[in-house]
Amino acid sequence: MAITTEQLVKRYPVLYHMAEQGSWPGIRRRGLLSPIALCKTFDSPKAVRAQILDQPRQRSMRLGSSKDGATVRDQKVLNGSKLGGSLTDCTVEEWLHMLNSRVFFWLNRDRLFTLMNGREYRDREHVVLTLRTEPLVRNYADKVTLSAMNTGSTSPIAHPRGLSSFSRLSQYPYEKRRTLNDYSAVVELVVNDGVPDAAKYIIRVERARIVGDEIKCLEVLYKG
Repeated sequence: MAITTEQLVKRYPVLYHMAEQGSWPGIRRRGLLSPIALCKTFDSPKAVRAQILDQPRQRSMRLGSSKDGATVRDQKVLNGSKLGGSLTDCTVEEWLHMLNSRVFFWLNRDRLFTLMNGREYRDREHVVLTLRTEPLVRNYADKVTLSAMNTGSTSPIAHPRGLSSFSRLSQYPYEKRRTLNDYSAVVELVVNDGVPDAAKYIIRVERARIVGDEIKCLEVLYKG
């Protein structure tokens, strides 16, 4: 059991995050915040919070104004019925709370491609952030967990999941998974609450979309 910070950084020196088109100015100011944190930041009404947090989101939702706001992404690949049958030791409500209280990063660019190439996203432009793994993990050591699965998806298969799906580095089953390829050895890196100082760790911000079988950079928005 366990993966050290050094092992993680050596294998995955950068992290990837896909955000809504046009979101970079807000991310630069506020960082990357969880849906729960965004609802608090924008003082969302109770009914709006319920739409965002209490069931899998079938559409993205905008908070704040057009000039200073944020978009909470949809959860179309999270089927509520499938989710209920896949949970081992928590309720659907508890699982959604766990997802909505975290910010998620891919450790492998092929994982980013898989997300962007999904039916819901392949025909759209997105903001893609590339961040340095080492300083982020060291500065958020008490909030970082890893997952060996895509915790926000039940498609095409609703793999079993539960409280142990998010593991601290000291508890992650890396010895069992280290011989797997980079796509599968560690799937997600997750930060509780979010990364309000995300701009400190960002190497590159791109406006990008899927073209053919690759992620095509349309414009570099920032280079650190």
